[in-house]
Amino acid sequence: MVRTIVAVHICVKVLIVKRPHGVLDGMALKRYIPGEVYDLSAAVADYLVVEGFAVPEMRKRLRVTAKKKLDRRK
Repeated sequence: MVRTIVAVHICVKVLIVKRPHGVLDGMALKRYIPGEVYDLSAAVADYLVVEGFAVPEMRKRLRVTAKKKLDRRK
């Protein structure tokens, strides 16, 4: 019996809070902009969070809603 191993890539959303510096696995980290949310591999996301450059993003996408009309009773 032959078993096939399937690689599963887990993506994690992180919010960049401070401009990262340096290189991780040959990738320059300075490309990530503070205030932006990124879908990253679990390993990269973990590194950025541990080093204080990012925080896990847990919010759902913000929905655009119509402004409520103000109550204008006389």
